[in-house]
Amino acid sequence: MFKRYNQVMIAIFILCDLLATYGSVFLAYYLRFHVEAVSNLFKIQHIPPLTDFVKWGYMLSLGFIWIVVFRFNGLYQTKRGQSLIDELFSIISSVILSTIILLGIVFFYRKPSYDISRSMIIIFFILDIISVSIVRMSLRSSLRYLRRRGFNLKRVFIVGAGELGVTFLKTLSRHTDLGFRVVGFFDDDQTKIGKEIEGVKVLGTLDQVSEVIEEYLPDQVFIALPHWAHKRTVQILSRIRNQCVAVKIIPDLLGYMTLKASVEDLDGLPIINISESPFDGWNGMLKRMMDIILSSIGIIITLPFSLTIALIIKLTSKGPVFYIQERMGMDGKSFMILKFRSMVANAEAVTGPTFAEKDDPRTTRFGTFIRKYSIDELPQLLNVLKGDMSLVGPRPERPLFVEQFRNQIPQYMLRHKVKSGMTGWAQIHGLRGSGTSMKKRVEYDIYYIKNWSLKLDIIILLWTLINFKRIHENAF
Repeated sequence: MFKRYNQVMIAIFILCDLLATYGSVFLAYYLRFHVEAVSNLFKIQHIPPLTDFVKWGYMLSLGFIWIVVFRFNGLYQTKRGQSLIDELFSIISSVILSTIILLGIVFFYRKPSYDISRSMIIIFFILDIISVSIVRMSLRSSLRYLRRRGFNLKRVFIVGAGELGVTFLKTLSRHTDLGFRVVGFFDDDQTKIGKEIEGVKVLGTLDQVSEVIEEYLPDQVFIALPHWAHKRTVQILSRIRNQCVAVKIIPDLLGYMTLKASVEDLDGLPIINISESPFDGWNGMLKRMMDIILSSIGIIITLPFSLTIALIIKLTSKGPVFYIQERMGMDGKSFMILKFRSMVANAEAVTGPTFAEKDDPRTTRFGTFIRKYSIDELPQLLNVLKGDMSLVGPRPERPLFVEQFRNQIPQYMLRHKVKSGMTGWAQIHGLRGSGTSMKKRVEYDIYYIKNWSLKLDIIILLWTLINFKRIHENAF
């Protein structure tokens, strides 16, 4: 039944994509040639007829190309739980590739007398991304709304009523918009048979899974057995392999701290990566682009202010304007962080490497002011532009302190799977300076890494700017 339903949903998505794309063609033509505000931006010698752009051959080619490219980019796969941002980027890349292919075909086969409007193509490109995105977001929102109301649900079994299986059930319960309804557990623990766990009944033992599937006809079976029950997993898979049910295995990784678990393929051999950085590939490129653009703007805007700070430092204390110190960044690689000097020159000559304290006697009078409001960190925009740091991420520590913390705080080194940042999830929650718990800061850093998105980065940056005074109230 659900296979037929999925086919219907795919057909609906294809139809909506085509309607949005064809609609973008008509709207682009109207805006380009019949809206004065837009037409005045471009030179117009004559207004071509609409039929020049909506010929059957062109429209059929456009529809075919869009469907094929969207299909290969995974936009017609039923991915419950896919994030809106991931789908948006898939739409953008698909429209870009489809437009390039269409232009190649048009220019190759067009008549010598036919002059295609480049400005209309640009307008169409922008409109198509917007219209397809709006239509798809509306469809996804409607589906999630229906699932939360109990419609379009998939009936599932969970094989394994232990910690892993119960954790998975609770996760599904928190995400009702995914549309999964757990109808039963299976477990070899005889004391659990017939009882309910989190409102779900244990229907039988692992040996009874196959026969109960015939009775209940679930849509999916999730195997959530501990790693030491590998043989039982193989036995279950052997018994239900001929059943008309989708089977998925939940790896037992509860004993490990994972950042972004993924499956790699090595000549047909699946490999589970439990500590992959979320900034690999496309995500890393997007984050880097944002860092370059915003840090460049920040450097330009703050340049007069930075020059003033540098002059005051030079006039009020002896020593260099900048303080350069080794810090540990992504993948444990060291880099030299740049700051405005806020302490006396050679401040660690007597004390040795140590954390700065509130009311630290080594701090200059002007240094106290710039440290209080983190003005001393402005030069780190150059570190961001260079690529040593990011605007958002865990704050970097000195290698000496990293060696101490990695032996004292579990999972401390996971924060080095990403670039260090000027601000971060921990900092906007008041966890900055030596007076805060490093263990708590690590917890917030790992939460940020595991839940990273461009949206989260933007929220952190805006929160840092809007709540600047409150964040720095306890600073030194």
